Amino acid sequence: MALSRVDLAERATKTVAFVKKYLMDEDGRLLRSAYRGNDGSVDFTGAPILAFSDDYAMLVQGLLDLYEVTADASLLKQADQLQKKMDALFWDSERHSGYYMSEERADVKVRVMEGPFPLFSQVSQQ
Repeated sequence: MALSRVDLAERATKTVAFVKKYLMDEDGRLLRSAYRGNDGSVDFTGAPILAFSDDYAMLVQGLLDLYEVTADASLLKQADQLQKKMDALFWDSERHSGYYMSEERADVKVRVMEGPFPLFSQVSQQ
C-alpha cells in the first residue's frame, strides 16, 4: 500500500461503500445528498436531488485515486461504470462539451453547459 496512513484508505473505502448504499439508485445514478436523522440513521427528506456532473467526476477521480492506494480492482470497475453513466447523462457529442445537469432534472428549465470553472470533463480527463 502506497499510503502511509492506512486509516485514511480505510475511511475512503467506507465512504465508497456509503455512497453505493445510500447515494446511488438501482440504475447507477448518483444522488446529491442525504441527511442524518435524529437517531443517526440516513434520512432522505422530500424528493431526492439528482447529482450534478461534477459530483460524478469527483467520485470517479476519487475511485481511481483509491485504486492507486489499495490496488482493489473493483474500484476500477466502479469508476468505469460511473464514467459511462456520467457520459450518458451529461455529455453532448455534437458540441464536444458537457452539461452541468442531466435532462432528468424536471425542475430545471435551461441546462447549463460547462464554462470556465472546472467541471466533469476537465476532471475526468486527468
